[in-house]
Amino acid sequence: MDTQYRVVWGDLRDEVAIAELECSSLKYSHVLKAPGNASLTARLEQPSWDEDVNLHTRLIPRRTFVAVEKNGYIDWVGILTTWSADLENATIQLDCQGIWEYARHLPFPGGQYDQRGQGDIVKSLIDVTQNTYGAPVVDTSRIPTNRGPWRDRSTYHGYEYKSFGELVEQLSNVINGFDFRIQSEWIYDPATGVYKLRNYFEYLYPLIGRLTDFVWRHGDNCEVTTVKADGTGIATRAITTGAGEAEEMLTSHRFVDRWTYNPATHTRTQGSDGTPDLEDRIGGFLPYVRVESYSDVSIQSTLDDKAQTLAEQGQSPVILPELIIHPQQGDLTYGDFQVGDIVQVEVSHGILQLRGRYKVVQVDVEFQDTWGAERLSITVAPLSSFPSPPSAVTSLAVSGYRRRSDGTFDVDLRWHPSYDALDDSTVRYEVWGTQHKGAFPLNAKRLDAAQGNPGIRDTTYTVTGLPGGTWAFFVYAVHGESGGTMHTCYEANLAEATLV
Repeated sequence: MDTQYRVVWGDLRDEVAIAELECSSLKYSHVLKAPGNASLTARLEQPSWDEDVNLHTRLIPRRTFVAVEKNGYIDWVGILTTWSADLENATIQLDCQGIWEYARHLPFPGGQYDQRGQGDIVKSLIDVTQNTYGAPVVDTSRIPTNRGPWRDRSTYHGYEYKSFGELVEQLSNVINGFDFRIQSEWIYDPATGVYKLRNYFEYLYPLIGRLTDFVWRHGDNCEVTTVKADGTGIATRAITTGAGEAEEMLTSHRFVDRWTYNPATHTRTQGSDGTPDLEDRIGGFLPYVRVESYSDVSIQSTLDDKAQTLAEQGQSPVILPELIIHPQQGDLTYGDFQVGDIVQVEVSHGILQLRGRYKVVQVDVEFQDTWGAERLSITVAPLSSFPSPPSAVTSLAVSGYRRRSDGTFDVDLRWHPSYDALDDSTVRYEVWGTQHKGAFPLNAKRLDAAQGNPGIRDTTYTVTGLPGGTWAFFVYAVHGESGGTMHTCYEANLAEATLV
């Protein structure tokens, strides 16, 4: 299918499109948890413009929004930051920043949150700030509320003048945080009879992402231009320092296997086991200590989370492939996949053999009318690069399955509770699964539930009566429940099986 692009612009204040902008080329980027940017080249002659529309009085930087439509739907929206007219070539160059950039320019007036749902805090940070300044640019109506994980945030002081964008980004990066992106749409306003721009904040939790069935193979349906291995972030131990001075300064020490370090005795212990261990060579690496300072952090648990994140991200070198996809080869375009999705990348070229799951973190879209088609440059990152939840379940696997007389199947699953859940009698496991392609876990359904077994290291459970075919399973470990709302929900490893 041919891709049809259309660029329109309007005033940020009334959110209504004023006119179309005929462009000869455009390039824009979708970035996970960041604004992205765009660069467009248009003709100085714009036949569709009204006579009273003047370039320098209407296309006003920081006041004008630019929306890129693809096949009738908004694909990208941003704020015009600069433009430059080239009279010799009769063109104008427009540079824009994504809508989320605006969030970085409004200071949060201050507030405190005690045992509030993570989504509630995000919604409040955005709404309170925008209401204070009378600038509702980001719509929060799709953010789920009254759900865990529950957090305390008492350090949002107005006198620090931190933007609500910065605070949301910081909260998203903690252990068991979230991903987010901005989704823009035209929404009909019955009061005025026109379509208005709405920029919805999409809150993506849990962090497992959407597991798609896309497999991108070098030389087949994509071109892998480069693959980079980066070991500069390797850390067998992570140390974070927080607020305070000298001996009063907060510190946290973490190892990649969740052992807790005692600097007084130079030993480390794990969970309730209490066994000391001086061995510091984790994963075959010599000791590498990474130290980071967070002088504005005054809560020990927050500092611990940051140290744990650094330790987990430093377990192995980061393998970073960069891909180019030509959608006309297979009618694949952005929208079929989005930033935050999980895809399979496979490369086989000489001594380079790569196969693994990656999260899409950036997509650069480029189009020129001389090409007649778009080009997608995709940046992916290994799942180990992202802060993982404090998993209460590990090593999920399908240990076996059996066909029943009615043609359905019983599937045996096995997993290990972590030390965090080992002695917790309130833990309840939920087994979920799906046969839907391209929408995991959004279209997954709960298959069964099992009560936790305190003190037992190996948990098995049988799901009964499943139809044949390929299944993907995952397990939630839920700690407590109130009014049907999960207090804490941890993601475990994925397990797949084809039942035949």
